[in-house]
Amino acid sequence: MRVVWAMSRTALAFAAPCDPATVPALMPSGIVCDFERWLGHPDWFRAGTSLSPYPEPIPALISIADDLQILANLIANDKAGFICERIATSQRLPFTARWNSTIGLAPTVGEAIALIVEEVPRRNPFLLVELGAVESHATITLRVRIESPASPLLMIAPLLFLHRLALLEIGAEAAVGACFIECACEPQPWAEPALSQAGLAVRWRMGETRLYLPIGWMAHRNRDADPLLWDLARVRLSPAAAPESLVADAVAAHVRDCLARGDGAPGLPDSAAHLGLSDRTLVRRLAAAGRHHSGIVESERRQLAMRLMAQPQLGLQEIAEALGYPDRGSFGRAFRKSIGESPARYRRRHFGKPPNLA
Repeated sequence: MRVVWAMSRTALAFAAPCDPATVPALMPSGIVCDFERWLGHPDWFRAGTSLSPYPEPIPALISIADDLQILANLIANDKAGFICERIATSQRLPFTARWNSTIGLAPTVGEAIALIVEEVPRRNPFLLVELGAVESHATITLRVRIESPASPLLMIAPLLFLHRLALLEIGAEAAVGACFIECACEPQPWAEPALSQAGLAVRWRMGETRLYLPIGWMAHRNRDADPLLWDLARVRLSPAAAPESLVADAVAAHVRDCLARGDGAPGLPDSAAHLGLSDRTLVRRLAAAGRHHSGIVESERRQLAMRLMAQPQLGLQEIAEALGYPDRGSFGRAFRKSIGESPARYRRRHFGKPPNLA
């Protein structure tokens, strides 16, 4: 979903709600690993969960019940405020390396926030998020689909997170009095210090939980943005939501990387795992773009073959190995099928036969 931040009084974008029937049994552990590290790995952090005690690492995927229990443990041990204060004052938000590299390429603050809003319901099936606008403010509305002791933390922490992301891009001097929060829950004393440090006024017992940001912030441009890399990075981060053409481009880029590293041409399962998709889903997404994995691989091999054959110091056996073929004969058959003549003849005709090379 691409969002043009030139609108001021209309809805800007909406995250699709989750169908309860499709809620997964597992979800990404996300930043709870950072929470545990921030707190010094206390014994109570995983209490009541199915997770092994520290120093066993928290898995990349955990159950929804374990995630909610960890958040409830934070509330019960009076650490929810500490977590929120850490988010509100952090100079580097606890994104994974993949998220950091992707968000850093966003053309505008608005597009960075829109990407996170799109991803929240996919990664946290008990949260719904909407991105919109009211008069001079962009709004991020958050709804919690469950009743839990952790519900207030689930309302407040994500909005503090998004506010901090915008603030790091815009600059602290722009924040004083510029943003505020409405919260549907009762007043939470543990949240007040974090909200104060963030410069956020809060109104409790409201009909919705919502963060208000000046709409002009959303158009703030990132000087390091690269539109092509941004599109490809978004595919790598969330291929399930990307246009089919970008999925095909991402597969081609993966094939090029594998060939350049000398790893040979990747198979379909490898490419699917690289993009975080099932084999069947990748086949379907490529077919929707009129592409096939094998065709992308051969296209990338063919382009690399042309570049390598122009280098006189390389023999055909070396070129075959660089392209990931098991032997020169396999390379020759594939090349002849694609180009219509043998590699040796093509090379002589276009580049002249290098001395002492087949």
